[in-house]
Amino acid sequence: MTSYRIETIRLVNFHNFVDEVIEVRDGGHLFLLGDNGSGKTTVLDAVHYVLAGGELELNAAARLGGKRDDGRSLQGIVLRQDFERGVRNEGGAIAYAAIELHDPASGKRLSLGVGTEATTMEARVVRWGFVTTRPLAEITLLDDASIPLDREALRKQLGATHVFAPLAGYRKELARRLFGSERQYDDAVRFWGMAKAYREIVAGARDFGALFMRLLPAPDTGVFDEILRTLRAIDDPTVNAADDVIGDSYITTTGTLSYTFVLKESRRYLPKRIQFDLAVSNLLNKKTPIYGYSTGSQNTSETVFVPRDGTLTDPSRRSVGGNFFYLDPRNFTLTAKMDF
Repeated sequence: MTSYRIETIRLVNFHNFVDEVIEVRDGGHLFLLGDNGSGKTTVLDAVHYVLAGGELELNAAARLGGKRDDGRSLQGIVLRQDFERGVRNEGGAIAYAAIELHDPASGKRLSLGVGTEATTMEARVVRWGFVTTRPLAEITLLDDASIPLDREALRKQLGATHVFAPLAGYRKELARRLFGSERQYDDAVRFWGMAKAYREIVAGARDFGALFMRLLPAPDTGVFDEILRTLRAIDDPTVNAADDVIGDSYITTTGTLSYTFVLKESRRYLPKRIQFDLAVSNLLNKKTPIYGYSTGSQNTSETVFVPRDGTLTDPSRRSVGGNFFYLDPRNFTLTAKMDF
């Protein structure tokens, strides 16, 4: 089984990265340190964007937290929008986020990425993906004028079978190569999205008590009341476990039904009359344990502790003579008697 690790990340015109290559060493572990706004979240978003096939929710934390916040957008990432300086790529631009995967055991490499084109902050973006076994360093993403290649130029370089537009084909290729099935891939993408949302929420939290109140459902007070009642019952001073008590009486019921069918004509080898008897034991289907009585091998000379009110989940106990037993569950017996 192929086990890939991220070895290289390349960002071209992706938000505040013009053309950056990040080497991921130490077995695929990446630690990002930097000041606020230096691009740590942008790098993680780019990796998420590539692996999730363009399914990147930039403001997932706002959705989970129940707030409405415009935040960042794909258009703003490609056009390099800055809240202080505005849009820096006026007139439209193309951005790339790409990663190279490597399997140390087999030596296999796989490069994949997503290209995104935006014209204005309001217009919809155009996206395409690529998957190839070429090393990322051998893939040209910028032309001689340092302008990102468009989709057709990339297709001429890599071949039509390695560039996917729309992204549905790109996602299917990732699912086939990396996850084995589209269902497993969809589950992974969903998990990444939830993890990203919680990370964003926790990173911005100042009051963790208020954070848990936002994220977690309100507790069921009935559950806590039951716990408190049980704890109090354990140390109930009105219960003396050393006092023997007589077991409560019990009733068992049995129902019977009989029906006789008489044949009008008597024929050889046929019965003259058929009688059906139906017996129902433990008709009321009593399921609670019965204490202080002996049945068969039960020894009534022993002392056992039983719940005060017959509820097995109640921790408070009283002592009674004899073990407990259960009635057989409701059962049916049907017999037929034929007279010749």
